[in-house]
Amino acid sequence: MSKERLNIVLMNLTVANSVSGVNRYMEILQRNLKEIVYITVHTVTLIEDKNMFFRQICKAGNSIEAVLPLPVNPYLIIKEEYWMNRYTEIIADIICPYFKGLRNLIWHTHCINLANLAVILKKSLGGKIITHLHCIPWKMNLENNIEKFNDLYYKFQKKEYGYLEDNFVETVAYRISDHIICVTFSGKDYLTMSRQIASSKISVVYNGIEDYTGDKIARNPLPTVPEILFVGQLNYSKGVKILLDALRKVYKAGYSFHAILAGGRSSRIMTMIKHHYNYLPLSVPGRLSFGELQKKYQSCTIGVLPSLHEQCSYAAIEMAMYGIPLIVTDVDGLREMFQHDETALKVPVHFDKTIGLEVDENVLAKTIVRLLSDRDLRERLSKNIREHYRNLFTARYMVSRTMEIYYNVIGNTNE
Repeated sequence: MSKERLNIVLMNLTVANSVSGVNRYMEILQRNLKEIVYITVHTVTLIEDKNMFFRQICKAGNSIEAVLPLPVNPYLIIKEEYWMNRYTEIIADIICPYFKGLRNLIWHTHCINLANLAVILKKSLGGKIITHLHCIPWKMNLENNIEKFNDLYYKFQKKEYGYLEDNFVETVAYRISDHIICVTFSGKDYLTMSRQIASSKISVVYNGIEDYTGDKIARNPLPTVPEILFVGQLNYSKGVKILLDALRKVYKAGYSFHAILAGGRSSRIMTMIKHHYNYLPLSVPGRLSFGELQKKYQSCTIGVLPSLHEQCSYAAIEMAMYGIPLIVTDVDGLREMFQHDETALKVPVHFDKTIGLEVDENVLAKTIVRLLSDRDLRERLSKNIREHYRNLFTARYMVSRTMEIYYNVIGNTNE
């Protein structure tokens, strides 16, 4: 069977020098798709970059790479339907000539704010639109508007979905998509239950990464003092304060450890750590390169990811790849990624309408102590989580599933 050549256009909206799961996913997908002879990969990136004033559009072989600067204060435009539409019309006028004449186009968008641009491109040039849902949009309120998040969370629990109609961007993005890819089944449930999107229009493809361990658990001898590793943005939604409070209890109970909190950090977080947790044995090195992270993965004793919401976490997948005994919170994506006491240890998350999402720091502290104290448990979880990665979270599996969707959506293969 010979397949027709596909032109895949990966579309994203991002911030200069940012590190995110979406950017990581696109890098991995693009790198692997380029190895497939009957796929041509193109990219369209709208970027917030104060140092970029002009568009950059180039051709590398058959691939088109377009990077276009967002306007000053882009989020003021993104929030306004009229101005976002006008902006995307200008962008479409600029890039359309570069894609003219290409067949079997798939506009694979990785940000729902690009829905209108995808529609214009499809009308002008043909093709199909695939929207990739990397997060649950309303849950982003947890970081900057906790009161709103708590209200929405409460309504969502009660299955009161009327409030969602206020988000015109989401409404448009799901309606115009020929297909939607979610990174978890909890994401799919969100669309089918609250947005009434047909299940047949949605596929679930877990994130994946290449195996950097040489097909074995590349773990260094454990340090004399146990190392506890956290990887992710140091903020409220990733559960950093919850982790610090639990570590304080572990420390006061007399257990030795050294904690490493690796990830982007704000001055506010660093001030909080300095004033309230400066006596704890921990280091906060900031954002590390993947090479630097690999060294931490190979040497740490356990990993802890106490997020308050999560989809298909790349930090969790990386730790699974390295066979790190892992503690996670029992929330949406992490809940389905791991099985308690088999591939990870889970700690429960509770919701109160007034207080919001809570993790009992005593339970988390006891779970950390349990894992640090039980070598047999660590070895069992290490073996199981490594095998779990190989079964579900490899780049090969992710790309294979994505390719199936591309061809099902485009609807043409030649015998």
